[in-house]
Amino acid sequence: SVDPKRIPLLKRAGFTHIGIENNHSLDLGPNGVARTEEELKKENLSPINFEQSPYFYSKNGVGLGVVAVNW
Repeated sequence: SVDPKRIPLLKRAGFTHIGIENNHSLDLGPNGVARTEEELKKENLSPINFEQSPYFYSKNGVGLGVVAVNW
């Protein structure tokens, strides 16, 4: 859980994509996850979760792949 007012700080820090999967992802339930995704998108930040895995991103000729794993 994060105060939505703090999300613009991520944008100002240079983040463009945010991984939102971890062992506390569902602490606020599915609605909490949905609200988090909505708030990130309002700031043009891309949330990355299991459904997007693997996620590939490229900028200025540099590629990055993100894989969400759970075991």
